Amino acid sequence: MSRIFSALAAVALALLVTNIVIGLSFGDYNGMTLRWLALTRDVREADLRERQSRGEVDAVNMTNESLAEARSELAELDPAFKRASSWKNFHFMFGVFAGLVTLLVNAVAVTYFIGTSRWCR
Repeated sequence: MSRIFSALAAVALALLVTNIVIGLSFGDYNGMTLRWLALTRDVREADLRERQSRGEVDAVNMTNESLAEARSELAELDPAFKRASSWKNFHFMFGVFAGLVTLLVNAVAVTYFIGTSRWCR
């Protein structure tokens, strides 16, 4: 049992460490999400202001400039955000898998100790 358990524990530990490395490797996802949401909100607000002030030339020009700036920033951030989002999904699913494998190893150990009466004599 000790050889099997140590191999199972090593696999579970390797999966957990791999998941931690995956999670740390794709950067600040929360900061990127907050920036993406802020830019999306700015684009929506600028678009709404543009629609509301179609008759005012100065307000429209100012809105068009801010809208173009927000859209260009959003276009720069969008590919990185989508790449990080796909890595986030993979990291989540891999974490669930690693957690289930760890739970399986724990269940094997508990079953062994209860089945052989090594915990209580």
